[in-house]
Amino acid sequence: MPRADSVQEQVEAISQMSPRQLTSWINDRLEGRDTLLEEDEENSPAYPIIAISRHLSAVVLEAIHRATANLVRSWAREPNSRDAEELLVLIQGLRVTAARDDLEDLARSEQFRELTQDMQYRVLQTLVALDANLEPNFWRRVFNEAPATLSGIAFDGLALVSPNHAIDFLSTVPNEPSSVQQIAIALPGFMDNIVPVRDRAAVRNLIEKRLLEMQPLLAEAVTDFFAAEETPLAVLPLVPISHAVRTERNWPISLENFPALSSIGAHLEQMLRFGPDNPAKMFASLAHQ
Repeated sequence: MPRADSVQEQVEAISQMSPRQLTSWINDRLEGRDTLLEEDEENSPAYPIIAISRHLSAVVLEAIHRATANLVRSWAREPNSRDAEELLVLIQGLRVTAARDDLEDLARSEQFRELTQDMQYRVLQTLVALDANLEPNFWRRVFNEAPATLSGIAFDGLALVSPNHAIDFLSTVPNEPSSVQQIAIALPGFMDNIVPVRDRAAVRNLIEKRLLEMQPLLAEAVTDFFAAEETPLAVLPLVPISHAVRTERNWPISLENFPALSSIGAHLEQMLRFGPDNPAKMFASLAHQ
């Protein structure tokens, strides 16, 4: 297909393609034979499709999603038939959720074990990118089969199930630099994208309390991460990380740790809204909380 110089010409050319032509064009683009879109030598050949997709109509974009999902389905049946790394990058970039089930089936199959470690990682990374909510045992099995290379992606997958599962997982990570580095890379995304803002202080506190359960290298990496992290303004500040030393005091300020706060707040609200019948009696009551 001849190269189009302007975005408008590229959009028109793509919009006129039939489903079969779209599939063929996507294949050519991922394998470096396409001339319609400008090459990006520093990035994946999938990126030009991802970039042009924002200019396409919903109908055309849906057709691209279907074509891409069909390519994944064909590859998942015979995963050794081609190098699908760029195809999976495209799936992630376009968020083709229709490919999720086929990738999950592949990840559970015996054929998955025959893939290279890099390709196994890319399949699992794509499942995480598509928000595949798989059971915790799936991610633990993934980790147990390749802890040196899949610790980080197992942590990411468990985080999608529940932050608590991800926190529990930290105590099983081996004392190996490669595994620890993967968790250190995953932690910022976990705190920023998975844990709600209102819960970040509590999650940080929970992780700190479990530092003693972690291997030394990971405990040090987690401690360093929180020491360098700025506490969001939307949550109450916590005391500094304690380098794996348990403390009984310095609790975070909360209604659970200081139940009298709840009573004081209720009384003050009553005074401000309605005015107490006997202010002196009410303040005396507060003094005994």
